Amino acid sequence: PRSTYVRDAHLEIAKVWEADGQKEKSAAAYARFAGRYPGDPGAADAWLKAADLYAAAGNADQALEIRFAYIKRYPDDVETAMEVYEPLALRDLATTGPSRPISTLLGASTGKVGKLGKGARAASAAPSHLSEYLKRAKTHPNLASPGIMAQVSFLKGEEAQPAYEALRIRQPLPPSIAAKQKSLDHLMGLYRQSVDLGVPEWTHASTFRIGEALVAFGQALEKSERPADLQGDALTAYEDVLFDRAGSFTSRGEGVWSDLLRHKGAGAKDDPWIARAQGA
Repeated sequence: PRSTYVRDAHLEIAKVWEADGQKEKSAAAYARFAGRYPGDPGAADAWLKAADLYAAAGNADQALEIRFAYIKRYPDDVETAMEVYEPLALRDLATTGPSRPISTLLGASTGKVGKLGKGARAASAAPSHLSEYLKRAKTHPNLASPGIMAQVSFLKGEEAQPAYEALRIRQPLPPSIAAKQKSLDHLMGLYRQSVDLGVPEWTHASTFRIGEALVAFGQALEKSERPADLQGDALTAYEDVLFDRAGSFTSRGEGVWSDLLRHKGAGAKDDPWIARAQGA
């Protein structure tokens, strides 16, 4: 057992199984070697080799377990960690929807956590694969997938949108308009983050939402609460000014949609967001 040949024997066993097409047995042998000789220069490659062989054998769960073990043992290999977490982050993103907003994957509070039970709070606090991916992307943005980052920003906008739309403009107007404007700026900032990443699918979606948010601001002005003491010609004059200001927001929103249609790529023919912009 103390022979200097034992290390080589472990590797030769793994190679023999691999050459014979016995992927799972070879994977297990590579993992045994890496576990027994963690300080060996070849240990890191053996972990990854074991994971690849398990995956090739159709044992995805074992492959993932080995890859997580590798990430834990070699935290400085951020590139491999990003590669491991990327498909898992995409899988998490595919589960989002009205009943599961993006914040539930990011560990962010939506204001409803306090009403949940202990189990639900614990579940919402548990880090998702997406949150692990984003944590690494924050310190190594050059390794991050633009598609994932753009989708995350878009989904953050989608979650913020209902609160923006729910804000009514009431009397007195100045503080109410300021609150609505602040919410608009926040919403547009999230969508612009998505646009800036240049991924067509999310650029089109976010651009449409920006135009929609501007039009919604104009509509909110038109439907805003009127001063109780205005009647007749005074009320008409007030509404003329109000509708003029509202129209400027509507025009800006329509301008955003027009720009989207002018600059759409050749492959945007079947893009539903382009169709929505045309209809709007």
